[in-house]
Amino acid sequence: MGSYIGSLIGAGVSVVGIFMTIKFSEKQSKNDREFMIEMNREERRLSISPLLICQTDNNIHKFDSSFIFSLDGEKSNTPFNVLIVITNVGIGDAVDFELSFISYNEEDMRQSLVSNYFKKDTSMRVLVDLSIYLLEMPEDIDDHLEKQPEGRLLEYAVPEKYNHRGGNIKMEIKYKDLIGNAYSQEMNLSIRTGFQRITGVDKHWVHSHPSVMLTAQKARYVKN
Repeated sequence: MGSYIGSLIGAGVSVVGIFMTIKFSEKQSKNDREFMIEMNREERRLSISPLLICQTDNNIHKFDSSFIFSLDGEKSNTPFNVLIVITNVGIGDAVDFELSFISYNEEDMRQSLVSNYFKKDTSMRVLVDLSIYLLEMPEDIDDHLEKQPEGRLLEYAVPEKYNHRGGNIKMEIKYKDLIGNAYSQEMNLSIRTGFQRITGVDKHWVHSHPSVMLTAQKARYVKN
């Protein structure tokens, strides 16, 4: 009797083991199929993926689109500009392209450039005209210099009220490939100002021309 019950228990354990093995195999097969589908999808995406690179160009007279921003409002009195060249160096064309100017020092800008089609091996040239407010320095500015703390490079400096701290323009590029995969790329225009000393004239200190530096992050694939 005991051996009979033991046989039943053993058979039951074997059935459970077989059932669990079948379930594990089914789950593993499903995972393998999903992995292969994802791999095929990724290979297909990479085979037609656009890739946009961004840089600046000194030839500001040749451009496709332009924007004008008075960053300090109506009192802005110092113009300068930067020309951004966006080139599609990827394998495929891009569609639904949008270049957005998001904010300047966290204040909304809300302007954008839209293009339905951005062919590979082509470029888009965008001129950005900017202006800021620089407080004019008096002719006798040398008589109003402020003594600097010990250890500074210069013993005297232009008073802080004449200093414009510049700022940052946040930008973003969005686009899709030909099968609808979406991409996003963040950019930043960093604006810097300063002073320069002019020798041989009565007014020794003047504002230096504002400088602009463009930085762009790598484009990222935005999964649905």
